[in-house]
Amino acid sequence: MKNALSVPELVMEINSRTLVRLLSERLPKQGRRVLGLLLSGCSPEMTARMLGTGVRQVWLAEQTLKQRWDIPTGVPLSDAVRIRIPDVGPDISQQSALVKTGAGNAPDLC
Repeated sequence: MKNALSVPELVMEINSRTLVRLLSERLPKQGRRVLGLLLSGCSPEMTARMLGTGVRQVWLAEQTLKQRWDIPTGVPLSDAVRIRIPDVGPDISQQSALVKTGAGNAPDLC
């Protein structure tokens, strides 16, 4: 198997490519900065502090991005665009099966 990745490596690669794709879109400067900070794990409060704005401005920017990408209201932005590895224990075959099942459910992503 050429270029075989482990499950954690595959998840990191997908998340990295997703982040690059989202940040390469034409977004206002403030929207791009908010997106980058929120996806890096900063809370809205910390993002507001780092950008020197209010939490409401960060929330509005996040809502605008969610509306742009048709993300439901109750789903956090970071959860909608990132893949998380499920806790299934140390058995790598179970992890591989979960990833294959998830990939099979989304054939139009390639």
